[in-house]
Amino acid sequence: MNINPMSKNVMSVALAILMVLAALAASPPQVRSQAAPASSGFQWSALGGGITSYEPFVYAVAASGSSIYVGGNFINIGSCFSCNDIAKWDGGSWSGLGSGMGMDHSVRAIAISGSSVYAGGNFPSAGTCTSGCSDIAQWNGSIWSALGSGMNNTVMALAVSGSTVYAGGYFTSAGTCKTGCNYIARWNGSAWSTMGTGMNGGVSAIAVSGSTVYAAGSFTSAGTCTSGCSHIAKYGLTYQVYIPRINH
Repeated sequence: MNINPMSKNVMSVALAILMVLAALAASPPQVRSQAAPASSGFQWSALGGGITSYEPFVYAVAASGSSIYVGGNFINIGSCFSCNDIAKWDGGSWSGLGSGMGMDHSVRAIAISGSSVYAGGNFPSAGTCTSGCSDIAQWNGSIWSALGSGMNNTVMALAVSGSTVYAGGYFTSAGTCKTGCNYIARWNGSAWSTMGTGMNGGVSAIAVSGSTVYAAGSFTSAGTCTSGCSHIAKYGLTYQVYIPRINH
């Protein structure tokens, strides 16, 4: 019996398919499981149990080496009872800075320079410093001390550059600086002074880069800058070039 060549080819293909199916049935394909993505190693963790006061707020955080300073409106933090608005975390526990600022007050800003911690906010005293520590004070690791006679209203922002401390907020006088220290002023270690004529509204943030000070807040003018200085402005040196007139 003669077999058509085309029939031979069809039979060969069918036989090959049957052999493949038989092999798959004898050894089913293995499905490789995908490994879970590796963890980055970063995660949130607690700092000593956090704040347990009634309706607490933390407004300011600053770091110096392994020490973390927090300021706000709280009484207790972790195992530190009566820390009163400001505390220090040393990596293992919380501790107070003296007796803090007292109840019903708040720390809104913290700045650090070397061993000095500067705190600003809404408070009439700091620890045992009951005279001159109004709304701003300096902690040297042992006691609070005044910067002049303090402010006449809340300090919302602090920045330090070298030996100069810059403060912003809702005050209109700073120490003996009664004119021109409107909402912003600078401390040189012995006295407060003006930065132009200040602002026409509150200052809530300050940053310093070199000799330039940047301020932001609710103001719409800064000193003599009444156009474009709405809510943010910078204070620094300005240069004018004078060309002498030559008479011929």
